[in-house]
Amino acid sequence: MARFYGRSGCTSLLVHGLRNLGLENIQTLKDVRHFRDNFIQIFNEIINDVKNSLSNEISSLRNRQTQFIEELNEMISNRRIELLNEKEQLLIRIRSELLSKKPKRLKVLETKFDKILEKPFKKNKKEINKTQKKYEKLENNYDKIIKKRTKKPVKQMNRSKSFIDSKSSFISGAIGEEAVIRELVKLPDSYVVFNDVNLSFGKSIRWKKYNEYVKSCQIDHVVIGPNGIFLIETKNWSLATLKSTNFLPHKQVDRAGYIFFIKIKRLFGRFNKKIPIRGIVVTLRNLPEVDYPYVKQLTPNRLNSYILRFSNFLTYDQVENIVNWLMIAS
Repeated sequence: MARFYGRSGCTSLLVHGLRNLGLENIQTLKDVRHFRDNFIQIFNEIINDVKNSLSNEISSLRNRQTQFIEELNEMISNRRIELLNEKEQLLIRIRSELLSKKPKRLKVLETKFDKILEKPFKKNKKEINKTQKKYEKLENNYDKIIKKRTKKPVKQMNRSKSFIDSKSSFISGAIGEEAVIRELVKLPDSYVVFNDVNLSFGKSIRWKKYNEYVKSCQIDHVVIGPNGIFLIETKNWSLATLKSTNFLPHKQVDRAGYIFFIKIKRLFGRFNKKIPIRGIVVTLRNLPEVDYPYVKQLTPNRLNSYILRFSNFLTYDQVENIVNWLMIAS
């Protein structure tokens, strides 16, 4: 199995874009497509989660109030028994000691029994009233609270949906790139694959073939093996797209090949031989081949056999030198 670095450029853009918008659970292209295809369901689930959370909060406060009341009633009942026992003991004392005058405590118990009974529980009653006000406020303002609590997630979802809608072509691109990655992973372990590679010069250089100046390139996949370097651009295009576009990916690969050639020549001239750099355009569908010199057009199922058909050219150490350079450069 080939060694891999990086991931699909289109997938990375989509995943990072959604994660930056707050969707932390987005990790893969599968997650991205699930979000896109099930947006309404996910949106409704978020709203329902907020509603359920609020309903549970109200229910919890109600249950807490019920528990407080039960505890208070039990404490009041126990105190009532204690006070009645105290009163009875005072009456027994009067009778046994033939007191002519009632003790002050007995007078208080007889005239202010309810006040003495409930005096220790003022804080308890206050807590009960406070809890009741809380859940009544939540109940009376239910819709307003739901709107407030869903404002941020709704905004997040709508921004994420707008992002996905604006990047629909990247989903198609990611599907193509990941299909190619699944093929490239099957190459022997003497091969190394880099995904979403970017190279640039400090200043533009002249590309004589087209009399253009080039400074940088982005390539979907770079394969480095004993038989050379393969630059692969993936396009998940339909026939209609191919016919209507003015953009030619074959030229993009060729351009990247020129930049790679200059970079390799400057850095690894000591190899004393021209390292083969081959350009490939992969289309997921069988499309009419574009006649472009030195750039091969293939479907994914033909990719590996094409790469492996070439004779070995580089030693293991030379391959590793190029790999180490590309790990830093890209």
